[in-house]
Amino acid sequence: MRTPADKTIGLSFISHPAKSAKLRWSARLVFPPDTGPDGTLELLVNDGENEPVASGTMELAGMLVRIRGGKGSLAYADFVRGKHEKGIWLHRKGAIPIPGRLAFG
Repeated sequence: MRTPADKTIGLSFISHPAKSAKLRWSARLVFPPDTGPDGTLELLVNDGENEPVASGTMELAGMLVRIRGGKGSLAYADFVRGKHEKGIWLHRKGAIPIPGRLAFG
């Protein structure tokens, strides 16, 4: 399976509500044009104030993706392999892990 040759595709995820905007998060998993099983996907993660998450670990598709400066990456094949895993969490040092979900719209 490959993405369209002329389109970038993205999946968006948002955190469950948290009292502090700094603890909330949003993430976008980017599938570049013409990406297949050997490709790499970029994961962009911002906090609830729309600032890049400085560091943390995103649990997504059964993988633990390291986030630095609001960015991480994972192999397309790993995402496909774990696509049915339901857990989506952002873990940050010194903070409670915040769960999230796929967002539509």
